Amino acid sequence: MSQSILLARQNSSSLQSLIIEFNRDIDVGELVNGADGFVVYPHLRVLKICGNSSNNRSRRLVTGDAVLFPCLQKLVIKHPLSFADDTLFRGNANTLSCLDVVLDSPTVSMLLRHNVFTLTSHPNLHSVNLTQDDDRLPYPFATGVELMRFMLNIGPKASVREIREFSGSAELNTALPLLESHDCIQVLTLTNVRLDFWDLIAVVKSLPLLLDLYTCFYPPRFEAVAVAATPGGLPTYVLSNYAPMGRRFRCWHLMHYTTHQHTDAIKCALLLALVCPNFDYVTTDFGESALFMKCMEDTIASDMFKEYAPRLRRLLFKGWRE
Repeated sequence: MSQSILLARQNSSSLQSLIIEFNRDIDVGELVNGADGFVVYPHLRVLKICGNSSNNRSRRLVTGDAVLFPCLQKLVIKHPLSFADDTLFRGNANTLSCLDVVLDSPTVSMLLRHNVFTLTSHPNLHSVNLTQDDDRLPYPFATGVELMRFMLNIGPKASVREIREFSGSAELNTALPLLESHDCIQVLTLTNVRLDFWDLIAVVKSLPLLLDLYTCFYPPRFEAVAVAATPGGLPTYVLSNYAPMGRRFRCWHLMHYTTHQHTDAIKCALLLALVCPNFDYVTTDFGESALFMKCMEDTIASDMFKEYAPRLRRLLFKGWRE
């Protein structure tokens, strides 16, 4: 038994926060599996476990109906769960407010089997971060849409939601209507989902309370016949068909961004600024803000956008966050 787990067990009756980080395989089940019964953490509010758990899949523990974490508020597990049942979720449906877990097939099956998450089961769960374990869809899901529906139904009233490593991104257009029934989302992160401008429009329209959106970027499809035929071109088309929308939307964060995307990304940002009255910020994980802002300034002055320059210049003053 590792020293960290032994120390946690010895102080289980008083612990309020437990963070375990390890660089070797350990049996997380030892946190609760004692010689004289299960170890209860009656006051634990925060549980975070990070590290390598490659062998924990073969050590899955069943705890029956014991309630071991009755006051848990924040649960962060950065590897597939080491329990074969709902040990971590039992008895804390009313207190759990923040969830960050990895979804592999055994975990998904367990959550479904024990009916852990229902539309009304976790009224205070406001932050949900889910990571798909690998590139394969976890059983029993056959499509990305099915997986997305399952993910969104975990804490359906959550205002902060992150979906990482979603292998169903190719089906995003089909899955986007699912967002409409989760219109309470204020911060949405889709880490490896590539959205073009029309996808961005669909997401922002679906989520009226959305403040911040974190996505990868895909070069936009601006060649639509309707766009080309519109007098005044693309900005006029977008204004005529989509404005106003996303009245609370303020920030688009470009993830895994590269410099060759500057022109297209800035066009998308300026179009968003035309139809979203409070959209002020673009952020990226690329650090050369001066280059980005110079490109934005040139694009605003271009023939495409110069008519709208007065309303777009706000992005030059507010439009970058490192």
